[in-house]
Amino acid sequence: MSVGASARDPYTLIYSNPANTGVWYDTNGLQQRPANPAGGPNKTLVLFTCGQSNRESSSPTLFIPTHTNKVDQLNINDGGLYEIKGPLLSCTYAPAADGPGNVSAYLADKFVSNNVTSGQIDRVILCCTGIAGTTIADHVTGLFKDRVLIGMARLAAMGINPGLPNFIFTSEIGLGETDTINGITTQFYQFGVDSVSGLAAYIKKLEQIGMQKIFVALETITAGFPTAAGANNIAVRTAQANVVDNKTVFQSADCDTFTGGNRLASFHWSDTGCDNASSAIYAAMSTHL
Repeated sequence: MSVGASARDPYTLIYSNPANTGVWYDTNGLQQRPANPAGGPNKTLVLFTCGQSNRESSSPTLFIPTHTNKVDQLNINDGGLYEIKGPLLSCTYAPAADGPGNVSAYLADKFVSNNVTSGQIDRVILCCTGIAGTTIADHVTGLFKDRVLIGMARLAAMGINPGLPNFIFTSEIGLGETDTINGITTQFYQFGVDSVSGLAAYIKKLEQIGMQKIFVALETITAGFPTAAGANNIAVRTAQANVVDNKTVFQSADCDTFTGGNRLASFHWSDTGCDNASSAIYAAMSTHL
């Protein structure tokens, strides 16, 4: 069935610049999908992508998964599962700037596309929570601290929870550009104030709500800080590497290695960058699923 546009998010939101129209929740014309908590013979991957503008819809061309019937997206605003046929729901999208492509859609497609040979993933439930211009503290103790929590609660209301067989709950974090611009130290990025607002605390929150595998990208480069070798970049990258324990927390891709034609002038992903970065993220994640 086709459903109408859902209401705006009830929580106060912050936007990085006036061009942002905000978080995209428009389900108009999208087909709603069944929850199907019974799953399939292989795995259903529940994939939360978290971060800032390189996890929002900021790449030039809309990408619709090749195996669109195997990729659902969660709208955290109304709790529905939908097809992907436009900008991803639940993350920011600024049509006056970049978009509507999103690296997360490429990534979800790679998991189900590789099912043909690996037999690993039957289905992906994607929830993209990227918010442009944000810091790690914004996602731990700030205005966006509850977005993944809300997503998990929405899934639980459908009967989808980490206790189900053949379901695996994962989070991929691409978040570091704004903290690099701000000159945040390794200590502050990793632990924040009194160990409650840094990356380590964010990971702990994700684990507490049932996230089974967490993947942290090395991700810092942006306009003014275009190389991973810069002092500000190194400070954040070091913290991103420090949290890896190879038990529940793993390294995602080194996204700072994708430069040149992989980037727009804004340092958002180009279409080529979306494809290349998602391939690297897929390679890093699939080893541990």
